[in-house]
Amino acid sequence: MRGVWILVLGLLACGGTTYTAELDHASGLHEGSPVELSGVRVGEVAGVAVAGEKVHVSFGVGREHELALHADACVIVNAAGPEASLTLMPGDTGTWESGALPACQLSDLVGDLGQQLDQAVQAVRQLAPDARELGQTLGQATREFTEGLAAGLDPSAPPAP
Repeated sequence: MRGVWILVLGLLACGGTTYTAELDHASGLHEGSPVELSGVRVGEVAGVAVAGEKVHVSFGVGREHELALHADACVIVNAAGPEASLTLMPGDTGTWESGALPACQLSDLVGDLGQQLDQAVQAVRQLAPDARELGQTLGQATREFTEGLAAGLDPSAPPAP
């Protein structure tokens, strides 16, 4: 535990920020496990402690990685791979005040994806009439070109002017 305090004090002395996450599990996380944001290591886990039915994970983020956390920020424990890590999702709504960050829920992760998919479908629907008209125009041009080409190859057709 002494090492945890040394790390926390070191981060504070270097201008880093410490956070706490409250999780249902911390599979494989330990002091020194990496903390990542968008695949970039931004800090490390300072400590893991059981608190009732939850696990509190304290972690530090170096000052060179200033974060803009939002009210919907959350964390994911990534136990896959050679070393477990904590992935920080900064969120995008509201302003994070303080307190423990929660574990991300599936709806947190796919909510934006669903909204983006809806926007893409609406855009395609708006383009559909234009695409249909373009298809009809290209079809007509192709027919006229083919007819003109066929007439040019027909020996009984009158010569072109």
